[in-house]
Amino acid sequence: MRVMETIMVGVVLVGMVGGVAWAGAPPVRDGWSGESVLLVEPTPTGCAVTPAARDINVRARPGEDQPVVVVLAYGSTLPVAGHNAGRDWYAVWLETPDGVTGDVPPGWVAAWVGEAVGACEELSVIDPPADPPEYDVLMAVPVLPDINPDRLREIFERGQALEIDARAVTWVGDCNTASELFLNPFDQENYDLGPYGELEDTVLYFAGWFTHESMAGQVGFNALTMLDPIWVDPALCEDDEGPLACEYRRVRPAVAVMMFGPNDM
Repeated sequence: MRVMETIMVGVVLVGMVGGVAWAGAPPVRDGWSGESVLLVEPTPTGCAVTPAARDINVRARPGEDQPVVVVLAYGSTLPVAGHNAGRDWYAVWLETPDGVTGDVPPGWVAAWVGEAVGACEELSVIDPPADPPEYDVLMAVPVLPDINPDRLREIFERGQALEIDARAVTWVGDCNTASELFLNPFDQENYDLGPYGELEDTVLYFAGWFTHESMAGQVGFNALTMLDPIWVDPALCEDDEGPLACEYRRVRPAVAVMMFGPNDM
């Protein structure tokens, strides 16, 4: 890939999702649409599920590709409401932030990672909720989108007309972005591209920027912080500028790598 085709006046957004473990029955965040909600009256079954060997994921529906609702810590238990028709997923009761059980749809735990304890012989079959319409749309989006070189060239040329620095790169995000282990090794000549040797020209093109200390990439930052002037150096930024606007104005980068997620959960 030629260097010209790798330059963008825009943003590369990398979503990151963090997990949290609770010691007891975990709370549940809002977020289910009406079409995907399955409410079942919380009838005591005398059965519970506990992680068999380590912390396990509780998912919104059966399936290892389904969204994780919470992480159940090893040594904790959740009451079982029933199982799916295949008997390989347990439906478990979750609590709302107010501690009310049954006002949210059950979570689902895979039988091969969760150990059932108690009276679990005659559980009811519970039909899992259907995937929300947005799920199919999301699954259709490629992890690595197709990049049109002609479109990238148009973006680059527009950036040049706006006096964007074609060789400047900046970082926007939280501690993962600010870490010295993130991209610094490229400027320290401490890297091995392996089978991607054709990217060496790109590394050399942006040399010197991989150790750039971005005002918009700091430990603890989240999406809201990017817009808040309280987090900037008043000696460097305008009164109404947040870290993102100030960084863009001062650096005028052709490429911005964004990584957000854990601090926005």
